[in-house]
Amino acid sequence: MPTHIYCDIDEDNPFDTVAGFDGGEDAWDLPTQIHELERWLSIHLKELDQGSYVADIGFTLREGASGGGAVMSRKLIAMLHEVGMEVYFSEYWLT
Repeated sequence: MPTHIYCDIDEDNPFDTVAGFDGGEDAWDLPTQIHELERWLSIHLKELDQGSYVADIGFTLREGASGGGAVMSRKLIAMLHEVGMEVYFSEYWLT
């Protein structure tokens, strides 16, 4: 699962895994992962306590990419801010 959500609310267990998801089999491209993060937050935002969260998005470069890419919408940014979530981008080289 390329994207993991971690929580650092409990000082005894820092960065517990809250969720993990992907955009489907072999969907490691960044646009898909950003879309799935926004979709997941839209569904689960009200279940999350205000705190310290990290969304670690694992991604690879799109084959043949020459521009364009993922967009973090204002809606996504507002949801991240509301719950106190930072976004880490972890680039992988899959062979």
